[in-house]
Amino acid sequence: MIQNYLKYGVFVLFGLVFNSVQAQVSNFRFTGLWSSAINWTAGIPTIADDVTVNSFVAGTLDVDGFCNNLNITGIAGSLTVNAGQTLTINGELNKGLFGSITNNGTIVIYGDINYFGTRKIEVAGSVTIATGLNFDGFSIN
Repeated sequence: MIQNYLKYGVFVLFGLVFNSVQAQVSNFRFTGLWSSAINWTAGIPTIADDVTVNSFVAGTLDVDGFCNNLNITGIAGSLTVNAGQTLTINGELNKGLFGSITNNGTIVIYGDINYFGTRKIEVAGSVTIATGLNFDGFSIN
């Protein structure tokens, strides 16, 4: 009987550990400021969270921001990094078909940039890329 409780306890502990290391997804759902919790489905993201900027949403990074992976998806989703602010992306930046990014501050990316589509990545600030760039059919490493 004690062995059954021990086995059960190990599975529960393993489940808690496994669930705690999965990235949370937070969608930027309303046009507005990164620092406003109301704009996020799961709160202001941390370095462990995956972020998606949805269609027809214009996000503005008004504070230093962090995320695991950043996805700019859908139609007319955009993100602007204000001057003096830094966006740190621990994983990949995935820019979808019609999304756009304007950088007037600093973006630091520790994963790949995957760029699809026709919209632009506009850089007036600085971008640090730790790995490579992937554009529809070719890449820069």
